[in-house]
Amino acid sequence: MQHFKHSLIPLALCAVATAANAQSNITTGNDAVQMSISGRIDLEMLNKYSLSTTNNTTGTQEAIDDGSTGRIKFSGTSKISDDLNSFFDLELRAKFDSGTQDDSTALFKDKAWVGLNSVKYGTMRMGRMSGPLNDIVVAGRYEAFGGDSYASMGSRQASATDKWNNAFNYQTPVFDGFAAGFTFRKGESATAANSAGFYGTYANPAGTGLGLSVGWQQEQDSVYTTAMNDMETAGLGINYKFSNNVTIMSTWARTSRLGQNDNLSNTTFTAGAKVPYGPGEIRVSYENIDMSGAFSTEVDKELVSIGYHWPLNKSTSVNFSLKNEKNKNFNSDGSDKNTVQGTGYGVGLRMAF
Repeated sequence: MQHFKHSLIPLALCAVATAANAQSNITTGNDAVQMSISGRIDLEMLNKYSLSTTNNTTGTQEAIDDGSTGRIKFSGTSKISDDLNSFFDLELRAKFDSGTQDDSTALFKDKAWVGLNSVKYGTMRMGRMSGPLNDIVVAGRYEAFGGDSYASMGSRQASATDKWNNAFNYQTPVFDGFAAGFTFRKGESATAANSAGFYGTYANPAGTGLGLSVGWQQEQDSVYTTAMNDMETAGLGINYKFSNNVTIMSTWARTSRLGQNDNLSNTTFTAGAKVPYGPGEIRVSYENIDMSGAFSTEVDKELVSIGYHWPLNKSTSVNFSLKNEKNKNFNSDGSDKNTVQGTGYGVGLRMAF
């Protein structure tokens, strides 16, 4: 694999990038464009559960399903000067267990942007991208399973929206592992508020094993969507890798001012660890979701997962998953309604290219 002279996205974004093995040079006019294609196929044989929010029943199903949503990414960069590059990223998501598009309304569901990158002045990009919390603050590097496999914690940003359309992002150059940035999104609708957020992130400052990100974003309410009304989410992600390669990590996010009367909230907390063992590593994680303010629709959750990541080579791995989830439901007056619990497991084969 060849690397670009200047990173397409600074250090904080590159931490979650997938490797690209296929590259080609395309010339348009007098400008050379360095192209790359990368992606992932991740399928698992599962015995998975489903939990009812209205009664105490648990359903189970055997399936072959995506451990993490399949993806294909097209990237390109063009040198403008010794310090300045232009770049683009287009990444689609697909269900490779069935060969279908993950979202029929969005071909490039994960990202679609164009931008400029300067080592001296930083990076700007425009298009479809993750919101600040999902992109940087509670990203997969702060969760034991990287947000992937059946055992993963999934969403970690409380009620914050995963993806922002019509967005602009600027990120500073990296100084001793630190970078900061902000993102702005136009609502472009009579019932959608504009969105804005900022973040700061450390990646191994001064040669330590520490990673730390903090951020905040304000956006259109995900519960009360019939009129312009915004909610706020603050978040924190942290990890530390010891000299023996044991890594511990945690995320916290809280969404407030939810609902028509701004009286609902959602707090999500995760903690986990990765421990080298044999040819791979043991991964464990815990998640707690605390919803408050809307009793009849409130569901508090606890999820405990353990798994094993076994890399066969740099691109291929086998992943084992076991997880248990407990949901607590409430009546309209706030009294306990029921608690329902399920356990699922699976084994998957993942290949990145």
